[in-house]
Parts: sequence; structure tokens; C-alpha cells
Amino acid sequence: MLNNCISHHPPDTEHFEEHHFVNRAWFSRGWNNVHRLRHAGFTEKRPALKWVGSTPVEKAAKPIAVLTYDETDAALLLRKCLALGISVPEEVSILSIGNDPLLSEMQPVRISSIDQNLERGGYEAAAVLAKLMDGGKSASRLIPPQRIVTRQSTDVIAVEHPDVLKAVVFIRNNLSRSIGADQLADALGCSRSRIDKLFAAEIGHSVTTEIQRQRISQVKMLLQNTDLPASLIAAKTGFCTPSHLSNVFRRETGLIPRKWRKN
Repeated sequence: MLNNCISHHPPDTEHFEEHHFVNRAWFSRGWNNVHRLRHAGFTEKRPALKWVGSTPVEKAAKPIAVLTYDETDAALLLRKCLALGISVPEEVSILSIGNDPLLSEMQPVRISSIDQNLERGGYEAAAVLAKLMDGGKSASRLIPPQRIVTRQSTDVIAVEHPDVLKAVVFIRNNLSRSIGADQLADALGCSRSRIDKLFAAEIGHSVTTEIQRQRISQVKMLLQNTDLPASLIAAKTGFCTPSHLSNVFRRETGLIPRKWRKN
């Protein structure tokens, strides 16, 4: 009865759409009422593969985004992908539910996770219990999730074209450097015009926009998951000064980094 006081509709759909994923799957080792509710929320607006007990990830069309029941399931899927030589997040993007910092952070690829808002869930469960003890009836109370904590396992845009995938990975691995379309073309051994056309056709925006997107995404992860000062975050993400980082970040998010971290 107290399982009614859970979040079963996490903001995974929007998260995967923002990262351009078409192929999606659910994975859990077990299947009970809580699994069913979470799976129902995940597939309410868009269908997805359902993997229960085993993960035939090697046979799935890629790139694919997978929502797992919890971090333990996410870690199992991650280990299987790495053992099979499947790259995470480029081929398989993994998002878990629960946001256990220990399990999420202590992985070869740190796992993005949905914070369940357990504190509010506890209050709601207590309210349901009190009502039952007074002779009342239980009613479902669906608790909205608090946020998605983004880490490495979903820090990618879904890309099928091999050259664009290489370019996206090159950008991610060189964020601290001064890079642009020319440097990207040199690294891939092709012309600047070809890179521009591929980006426009495959992901719908320019190389400059993708570099900026990845830099802001990395800044958010560092603000959210570390206590690093703005000066070090700026150096790690290719901003020449903390003030430059602050100006660009505020333009993109509406907040300066310090206030975004606090929120």
C-alpha cells in the first residue's frame, strides 16, 4: 500500500528527447508492482523495449537510451556493455533511478540518475499510514521526481553517422582546449565544409553550437557533483576566465554558476 507513495513517471522522456534518442529500452532484474509503475511512466508517451532479467543489448539498434530500475541494474548493464566492447554513452546511454551517490560515482563510467525526492515520499507514506490506522482507505499519491543528476553515462547526443560520432567524441575529449570547426576538420582528416554539412544534416546544429552545448553540460556536471571553484571549472571546460564562463552560463541558463549550483 505504501508503494503508492512513489514517483513512477520520471522526467526521462524529456531527457532522452533533448539528447535526440529514438531507440529506447527499460531494464530491470526483477518485476513487481513498483517496476510496473515505473515502466508504465517511462512508456506512457513513447514505446520502448522491455528487458527484464537479462539485457540483449548487443542485439539492440544503436544508439539506444536505457532507463534502469536502480543503480545496481545500471551498473550491471554498464559492465555488460564494456565487456562486449559497446561504448557508453556513445552507443548506449544509461539513466538510472534512485541517485545513490556511491553506486553512481564508483563506476568506470559515472551513471546519470533520477533523484526520487525520497524525503517528500516519506512524508506522504506516513500520511497514508496514519489514514489507514484511522480506518480510512489508501489512495495513490504519485510523487514527482526532484531532478535528473547528469553524469557521464548520458552526456552525449545520439548520433548514427560514424564521422559525426567521432567528431562529438573529439569535442568531449578536448573541451579544455581552444577548438573550433577547423581543428575538428584537421583531427578527422576532412574539409571544414564537410564537417559543417554533416553536423547540419545529422544533429541539426553547427559545430560551434555543439562545442558550446558540451561545455555548458560539463560545467553543470562539475557544479552539481563537485566543489571545484569557478576558476578550475572554467579551465577544465575551455573558458578563458571565470567571468567569461559566468557570462556564457548566464546567457544559456538565466543564472550565474554560483546560483545555479545553490539551486
